[in-house]
Amino acid sequence: QETKTLKESEYKRILEHKDFDHVYNIVLKDIQFWHESDKVSNKNHEGLLKYYQDKIKKLSFQSVHWDFKLIDKENISCFVPLDIPIEVDGESENTKDLVFSKNEIAFLEQNRVYPNSQNRIEGEKVFDIYLDLIQNKKGYIEQKITEKTLQGIMSKFIFSLFATEKIKNQIIHFSDEEKSQYGYKYLSHWKSFYDEKFGMNDSIFNSNETQFL
Repeated sequence: QETKTLKESEYKRILEHKDFDHVYNIVLKDIQFWHESDKVSNKNHEGLLKYYQDKIKKLSFQSVHWDFKLIDKENISCFVPLDIPIEVDGESENTKDLVFSKNEIAFLEQNRVYPNSQNRIEGEKVFDIYLDLIQNKKGYIEQKITEKTLQGIMSKFIFSLFATEKIKNQIIHFSDEEKSQYGYKYLSHWKSFYDEKFGMNDSIFNSNETQFL
């Protein structure tokens, strides 16, 4: 088998529809064929196969993250997995204001995330949807709809910091580094410095550099 060469019509279709998953799949298929060939059946090539597969999948992840990106790269996006209420007391007496729209609630339910016993949405489960989106890409249209809806939901759990060296060195002590590989600092130890009502306690960083966006 020879590596598949894309026709001009395919190039145009991919660019028009932004169907970059099609390219990733072709490359991964060719790498898999090359790996299974008698000419390259040894352990060194197995390691090389995994290396390139990971690189291609990383490109796929980056295409999602670029669409998801909320702030400039000079800042750190922090995801706080707290539990956020579905609704809060409104300004008028005996009224409620929705924190999550009906569309967002329906989207969460489609992804098997439901309000807990306190009628709150758990941030940890929201982030799990994001990880699933990164690791299991959908078709282009479905992907874009999912990204747009999930971005609005995730924004309720996110705050941003200027990425000074001091902040970057300190924030890792509150982060889950494994979950923080996907574009956001996942603050698993947020309770030690973050309050649902008042936000982040700057003094814990002992720095005047801590600034919010």
